[in-house]
Amino acid sequence: KMQILNIVNYLLQACSNGITAAVGNVTEKSVTVDKIDKVAPVKPTATADTSTLTNGDVTVSAVFSSDSVVKEYSLDNQTWQTYTAGVVMTANGTVYFRAADAAGNVSDVTSFVVENIDKTAPELTISGNAADWTNQDVVLTANASDGVIEYYNGTDWVAGNSVTATENGVYLFRAT
Repeated sequence: KMQILNIVNYLLQACSNGITAAVGNVTEKSVTVDKIDKVAPVKPTATADTSTLTNGDVTVSAVFSSDSVVKEYSLDNQTWQTYTAGVVMTANGTVYFRAADAAGNVSDVTSFVVENIDKTAPELTISGNAADWTNQDVVLTANASDGVIEYYNGTDWVAGNSVTATENGVYLFRAT
């Protein structure tokens, strides 16, 4: 029995010290783990080429962090497309941007709202023109759906929506 206990103790001691060759040699090996990345890239920043009211297109550009290997944009925050250059907005709306790093971590989404595109000309109506013959002055008044109303005084455009016609002729108004 004693001999069996000595063998068991020897095996337990060998197991607790690692695998040891019969002559006491030990082999150790280390491994460096350096490919774990659980941090998402910083969310992109977005800017537009213009923020003033325009009747043209607006280009929205994004800047991504240096660890972003996947750069994407979306117009509905559901369907994503590869971002390579500024996104041209032909109408008001929202552009979304996101990034992913080499480990697949996805950034928070950045949204950029474009609300300065107005491609519709204002509607302009002019009232006050006499329907019947008159020997009186006629006051013409312009109304617009939006914008600033001006009339032409023969030399320049002047802000205002009313002109008194003292004689027959063509009177010009515009809304901008």
